[in-house]
Amino acid sequence: ALEAKGLLLNDEPIMDGKIHRVPVVGDKKGKKSGAYVGYMDGVPAGFIQNFKIGSKENWKATNYEFSNGLTGEDYDRQKALNQAKQLERENELDRMHEKTALLSQSKFKEANTTDNTHPYLVEKNVKNYNLKLDEKNNLLMPLQDIEGKHWSNQKINVNFKGFEKYSKKEGNFFIIGEQNLSKVKELIIVEGYATGATIYEATGKTVIVAVDSGNLIPVTQALDKKYPNSTILLAADNDKQLELKDKINVGYVKALEAAKSTRRNLIYPSFSDEEINANKSDFNDLAQTKGLKEVKRIIENSLEKAKILQQRARELQKEHNQTNQKVRKKEVVRSVSLGR
Repeated sequence: ALEAKGLLLNDEPIMDGKIHRVPVVGDKKGKKSGAYVGYMDGVPAGFIQNFKIGSKENWKATNYEFSNGLTGEDYDRQKALNQAKQLERENELDRMHEKTALLSQSKFKEANTTDNTHPYLVEKNVKNYNLKLDEKNNLLMPLQDIEGKHWSNQKINVNFKGFEKYSKKEGNFFIIGEQNLSKVKELIIVEGYATGATIYEATGKTVIVAVDSGNLIPVTQALDKKYPNSTILLAADNDKQLELKDKINVGYVKALEAAKSTRRNLIYPSFSDEEINANKSDFNDLAQTKGLKEVKRIIENSLEKAKILQQRARELQKEHNQTNQKVRKKEVVRSVSLGR
């Protein structure tokens, strides 16, 4: 099950009921984008998560025969114990998230302000939009939830991105542009900072940075729920180089899943074969090869289409709801006339 989800282990999984971080297929050296928990008390079971592709699931051994005299009643008792332990671990993780949030808030407050000359910003040819600098010369990008609570900081540098241990990332994001999202009629969701800064510079539209592909779905769903009347567009990465290597174009796939789950719209950049072979994959790459005007043209055209399609979808939903109300009223009248 672990290998099927892309997790890479050098040995047998450790079945001690604790969270273990491991690398996944496609990780750079030293990075650990996978996690698992394994239990051996009762039927072998656990939890698997691949942050790189945004997948997570519970698992349980099938066709497992009880040993050491265990009975079905023993299993039921052990299952209840496992559930209690899992709840305890979840509560402990919540406490660690809260503790790390306080640490992240303090670090960001004390961090130095910086300009546009940081090596990462120069390499990507984008400006600094409210990022700060830590003691190791990493850019700090604060992530907030849908209610505005600051949970963690992503550390960014040339060839490096990371978080403090126990940082809460899922569903959290960074805003480039108007910070009060209730004032915004159009929202563009992207994976990384460079892509977000590029689109903001090209269009002036508010951009939501979801950090990575695995976080696109929870971020999009949170924004869709909170701001149902806003036009929301996902500007996906499109790493065709991965497809050429028989791997998953995960940025596009996860953006498509996020769009489908919320009935929102999706756009992605296209590149020539030569550009694909040069690992061009996102709107920052598009800006560096074809300029900000091309990015502006694509995004604004897509926003206009999204606005029309999403308005039509709302109208259809309204018509559907009105039809259902009429049907229910007729059923009530019929019930009364029949003396039910």
